[in-house]
Amino acid sequence: MSELEDDDNLLDEEDEGDDIDQTYLAFEVGSESYALGVAFVSEIIPMTKIAPVPDTPAYLPGVINLRGRVIPVMSLRRRFGLADEATRPVVVVVQHESTAAGLVVDGVRSVMNFPADTIRRPGRSADESGRPSLIKGIATQGEQLHLVLDPDRLLTETGRSDGPGGAK
Repeated sequence: MSELEDDDNLLDEEDEGDDIDQTYLAFEVGSESYALGVAFVSEIIPMTKIAPVPDTPAYLPGVINLRGRVIPVMSLRRRFGLADEATRPVVVVVQHESTAAGLVVDGVRSVMNFPADTIRRPGRSADESGRPSLIKGIATQGEQLHLVLDPDRLLTETGRSDGPGGAK
């Protein structure tokens, strides 16, 4: 094998680690497609019983017991101001730093690769109330748009601030 071929193999091995940053779980909430980096996704589980927690925002319906771990749950439908109409919701369990949460979504589409040049920054970095936007970018794949969520901002809403269950 020549030196050039050896160098090509090293580049391929190094690039493999970069792919994780470009790999996303695409899921549906309402009529929109959203995406979250797979590095933050622990697992996807069927909808389960949610234990309500008093004095929490409506989009934080409560907590679930996931194999002995109590984690807060966020309804993305409610978070985005949509009615609870999903017929077969699932829970996407995410982990970011020390915070875990379950995100209730309408359904999972697939795992997708979005090269960095296909993701554009959103036009606004804050919502009407001045809170930072939960949308990190907008990925395109053909004619389909996927709203890429910011896991840090999303999970700040559930576990680190006043969300149920806290950051355990």
